[in-house]
Amino acid sequence: MSKRIVGWAPRAHHHLSPASSMGAGLRSVHKAFLALALLLFFVTVSVRADAQPSFRLVTNGPVGEFVSEGEPRRFTSPSRTYFVDVFDRSSPTGTDFFRLQVTYEAGVSFNFSVGTDALNSNLAAGTYLQAQRAPFASPGFSGLELSMLGNGCNRIAGSFVIHSVRLAASQDVENIDVSFTQRCEENGPPLIGRFTYDASGESIPELGPYETAGAV
Repeated sequence: MSKRIVGWAPRAHHHLSPASSMGAGLRSVHKAFLALALLLFFVTVSVRADAQPSFRLVTNGPVGEFVSEGEPRRFTSPSRTYFVDVFDRSSPTGTDFFRLQVTYEAGVSFNFSVGTDALNSNLAAGTYLQAQRAPFASPGFSGLELSMLGNGCNRIAGSFVIHSVRLAASQDVENIDVSFTQRCEENGPPLIGRFTYDASGESIPELGPYETAGAV
């Protein structure tokens, strides 16, 4: 099983005027058609924009941490585009892998993945102390990956805590809350963070400083 949910925010619409050689009647028809097309365009965009999930990613990495470039980072909804992927990659049947890819503008984006497929278990609240890069985790390891701002890891060692996760009957992820620690190339400086997602678009409560701590 795999599903993808795609969304995007409205872009500017460029009006194209009818050619001056058209007759008055044809111009009226063209204008009426254009007005209807514009109405449908903005109604469609409004629905897609309103349906965007809410999410927040907060990270903190020391000087020398590659993915965050050693700076505190914070990303929140809404974004220009987002892609939600859920997978059932192993038995038992059910969602065992979640990924959110978000873009705000050129060069400003993040990709967060978490998986329990290599543990032969579905996503569930708990502590996962041995994580490798998702979705390439070896059997017996959980999967974790955060890339952002064009920076990513070839290999990952880390851990995470799924504080809560709720799946719909369709196995879509309705919400998930994860704190994590990720080390690039397995022994790099730790990147600590908290990721929260809600498919309904409900606002996400602010975190206290103690709540951003990773699993280890």
